[in-house]
Amino acid sequence: LRYGEELNPQDVSRVAWPSAALPPGAFLKMESLFPETGELRYVTRAMERGEPLLQVKVTAPGADAGIRSQLKRGMRAFAINVDVQTGVSGFLRPGDRVDVYWTGTGPGTNGRRGSNITRLIDRSLAVIAVDQSADTERNRATIARTITVEISPQQVASLAQAQTSGRLSLALVG
Repeated sequence: LRYGEELNPQDVSRVAWPSAALPPGAFLKMESLFPETGELRYVTRAMERGEPLLQVKVTAPGADAGIRSQLKRGMRAFAINVDVQTGVSGFLRPGDRVDVYWTGTGPGTNGRRGSNITRLIDRSLAVIAVDQSADTERNRATIARTITVEISPQQVASLAQAQTSGRLSLALVG
């Protein structure tokens, strides 16, 4: 199953699995996976046939697999405009982390225009979407127009100001 697909009971089969080898967060009962309310779950990470079904790979009952499902409580999604030069040549994927740099005109003196400067705005921000996709299983380079990062409400103001007053560039964190 791939990102965003609906998870149905016919997609799941019970398999005997050694309890010592069962990963944390695995569903042990069909009732906990498919509640009586009938609310659907969606795939948030690709799953292969025969692997254990983990809570981190599906949404909560009734939740969608959209960008909101990727955000931690209290955090915000913020889109940064990028191109091939500022967006790490299309190699960013959801799940990566980036540093954000601002390039703009510094303060001038005696009525003269200042020179261009570059400053680190924020470090190690989580990428949660590339263009309009939060699929973490992307395996090809895509020249994106927007990268969406997860940030706190306080960070929104500084990134919004930086984006309107200069040019933002991203650096992939290893």
